[in-house]
Amino acid sequence: MIITGLSFLAALAAAGYAVLQLAQPRRGRIQYSIAAVCCALTAVEIFDSLTLLMPDSLTLWRKAALIAESLLPGLFLVHSYIYSRDEKRFRFAAHAGFALSAVLPAVVVMQPPAFFAYSPDFQAERVLFLTTPGFLLAVSMLVLFVWSLVNLETTYRAAPRAERWRIRYHVLGAGALLAVLCFYYSHGLLYRSISLHLVPLRSLFILIAVACMLWSDMRSREQVRLQVSSQMAYRSAVIMAVGAYLVFLGLLGEGMKYLGGAQQRLVVTALMFLSGMGLLLLLLSERVRRQARVFIARHFYANKYDYRIEWQKFTDRLSVAQSKEALEQTILLAFAETFGMSGAALFLRKPDSDAYASVARYEWKEPLMSFAPESSLVRHLAETRRVLNAAESEEPLHEYGSFFSDNRIAFLVPLTSQDTLAGFIMLRSRLDESEPVTFEDYDLMKALAQHACSALLTRTMAEELAESRELAAVAKLSTFVIHDLKNQVSGLSLVVQNAADFLDDPDFRQDMVRSVSGTVKRMQDLIARLNDLREKRHLKLAPVDLTGLSSEITKLLKTDRLSVEGSAVVAEADREEIGKVILNLVINAVESSDDGSHVRVETGAMDGQAFVRVHDRGAGMSAEFIRNHLFRPFHTTKKQGLGIGLYQCRQIVEAHGGRIDVESRQGEGSAFTVLLPLCTK
Repeated sequence: MIITGLSFLAALAAAGYAVLQLAQPRRGRIQYSIAAVCCALTAVEIFDSLTLLMPDSLTLWRKAALIAESLLPGLFLVHSYIYSRDEKRFRFAAHAGFALSAVLPAVVVMQPPAFFAYSPDFQAERVLFLTTPGFLLAVSMLVLFVWSLVNLETTYRAAPRAERWRIRYHVLGAGALLAVLCFYYSHGLLYRSISLHLVPLRSLFILIAVACMLWSDMRSREQVRLQVSSQMAYRSAVIMAVGAYLVFLGLLGEGMKYLGGAQQRLVVTALMFLSGMGLLLLLLSERVRRQARVFIARHFYANKYDYRIEWQKFTDRLSVAQSKEALEQTILLAFAETFGMSGAALFLRKPDSDAYASVARYEWKEPLMSFAPESSLVRHLAETRRVLNAAESEEPLHEYGSFFSDNRIAFLVPLTSQDTLAGFIMLRSRLDESEPVTFEDYDLMKALAQHACSALLTRTMAEELAESRELAAVAKLSTFVIHDLKNQVSGLSLVVQNAADFLDDPDFRQDMVRSVSGTVKRMQDLIARLNDLREKRHLKLAPVDLTGLSSEITKLLKTDRLSVEGSAVVAEADREEIGKVILNLVINAVESSDDGSHVRVETGAMDGQAFVRVHDRGAGMSAEFIRNHLFRPFHTTKKQGLGIGLYQCRQIVEAHGGRIDVESRQGEGSAFTVLLPLCTK
């Protein structure tokens, strides 16, 4: 009765946890997967209990229990792959595991219980002897359970230290449950049988697992999302643990014959698993890991830190930060992990007030104060430029009362640039408070702080430079646009002034309409050209006769200063876009030739490419202007130009896979050559 009561209690706990997961307002696939696992566990516990209570209906209840058991491996595998992971697609191995886990319930549903196991006297023995298919079923389930254990361990190892405490007890609970299931079904390997005497052990660990996972949910409501690298998947201690367990299982099988009855063996097994859980909990503790690291460094190495390795690790971390916020968090995480601190905060000087305020935190939820530049703490850090140990330096902290003790602040690391205090890092108490502080800690803190300060200042200057360039571009663009609009407004102003006197004149009205229409067209053209600076072009490629296109464009300009010569050539291009390029180059050439000299347009092919070359005899350009300013927006040699025409031309030509070459000499003129792919059709 006690045994079945424990099973029903475990079933109730698992069902209750499933309901809690499904009742969450922000439930997702993680909640659904663990709820499905708990539902399957509830069914297994209920049906196994009914099997023990009503052995006369063994076939009925065993069939139901087998179906529920066959669902467990697949559900656990799915949960282990999606718990705290941000993977959108699964690898081939995951799909293979899902396929194998889907086969098990299909086979179980189609076959009677006797196909997998039989019991000559179940009422007396409570043992099911496995057939060959039953043995293969147990092996398959064991493999999938171990697979799930490996996934959970990989998830925990890949999680940042700040996130591990949020998932620790969930991983511990689910891992302990998987471990006891491995133990339960491994009897199929050792004895070719499944003993229902082990059901209470499974029930006990269901209760423990539910308690651990519930505690994990209460500790943190936030979901941890992380990516697991393929290399991490192979660095598993679970495989080693399972191998050690199988060796232990062989020794246990030999030693079982010397133990008393089944109840005594059950107690020994339960104690073994509880001890294993306790040991695992210790190994997952950051404090224990830090103590072990310090112990090894103290007794087996001459120095506490390998400075070259620590510097390289810190540099590698800083190099992958994509933003200033990410850089600040990376610095705090590196300091906390390197020196075994429980939290950290970064203070930087605010440009507007010169006060030092917190800009980033790591494992620190309490509110933080700002520090005035004339405060004793800031003056002390700026003058000494040394790491301040809160336990040894009471004078600079006197004016802050209990702030430092209440927040368990241990160190303040200054960030200095030349003779200026750019900020400081505030570190909370150590994970291992018994760890002694040595000169190596101070030296490494100071070295990493200098590197961090340099990285922060570089990032800040880069952002300020980018902002300055953006403002300069906006200012330059505004200048050109305002100048052009002012000319248009001046023309409209004259029209309005004359309209009062000549509005009744039909010729004036016609001229007014033409003038306003021309102004509107010029303003629309200005807007369109500015939009073309940022819009992505969609080309309609087709064979284009460059000689014919050039002739059409020169005729539009209606001037005898233009001529087209050269051989006929066909390029693969967008006729409308290349027409804009030729028109712009020809207009520039005409406007640059103030003396009325001739402009020559030449077409042909060279080096496997079609070309259009525009020659003029204008003032020409210097080599410095061509190298540094040509083809850049808002740079021009024309008095009334916007400086965006050639920029657009190069964009169009490069979109075709071509290029623009320039030859120019001051006082002699210029030649712009547009090279385009030849048409091969």
